[in-house]
Amino acid sequence: MKLNFFKTGIILLSTVTLLTTSCSNEEFGTPEQVNVTNLPDNVLNKVLDLQMDPSLFNYQEIQLFDGSTKKIVITSGDMAIDVDRFLAIPSNQGGLNAKQYRSQFLIDTDKYPTVDIIAFIGEGPFGLSQLAQDGLVAAVQNWNEVSSKLELTLTFTTEPTFDSDVFEIRVNTASDINSDGLADFPNAEGKPGPFVLINSRVNANFPDGFEHLLTHEIGHAIGFRHTDWNSRQSCVDQGLETEPTVENDLPVPSIIFGTLPSIPGILEQENSIMNACFNFRTTDGELNFNDRSGLRFLYPKYY
Repeated sequence: MKLNFFKTGIILLSTVTLLTTSCSNEEFGTPEQVNVTNLPDNVLNKVLDLQMDPSLFNYQEIQLFDGSTKKIVITSGDMAIDVDRFLAIPSNQGGLNAKQYRSQFLIDTDKYPTVDIIAFIGEGPFGLSQLAQDGLVAAVQNWNEVSSKLELTLTFTTEPTFDSDVFEIRVNTASDINSDGLADFPNAEGKPGPFVLINSRVNANFPDGFEHLLTHEIGHAIGFRHTDWNSRQSCVDQGLETEPTVENDLPVPSIIFGTLPSIPGILEQENSIMNACFNFRTTDGELNFNDRSGLRFLYPKYY
């Protein structure tokens, strides 16, 4: 998720340049021919095997507040995927050209009737600021206010350790990420994305901005892709990117029925919480109608 403080287009943090078309192995050659500095060989080989552009990916080892380290592949600015899960993506994806915006896997609400979030507010580099804490409370409320089968709970802690059998998503700040926020998706076993990270350099005094950022990143952790994945028009509108591009860099996003599609140049959802970019100063931090509809269709509640 990228954000912009000024409509004149000042970039707060670094951006990722994406290509507008899907690619082939022939375009990018062999690992020896591709000049990629930070992708391990096994990740680079998988990227090429999936017929993707290596320049759209970054590899990073991030530290979480409990002291553990996660190896992740980052793409589309704020979307992360565990390295082992990335390497397990089937090769026969058939081209990344789907139409809408849910992730490859969703939360199994039979296994996880509630999704328990733990957020670190202790001393040191991982503790959330008060603004981030307030934004996280509002973000959880945003998703819980929608009538769906998914229920989120939130616990704050000052302790660096926690029971991973109780809590599915951990939230903390981080200084070693290049985007404003970062989150992983649900996995093949139906477990929620395991972490949400907020860049410690994001410290502006705009409560609605923090609410938006955390609602967006939790959205990834529960199974949402970017609404404008096929244009990133929100980034163009904010002056963060120069032209529309397509996020051809992850497994095929599946359609969410009952929501308004993003049709580049024709139909755009300017106020979707899951757009790739937003204005930190002017957002109200709330879900729009289609964000709510998307959650209801992903996790329908039957009485």
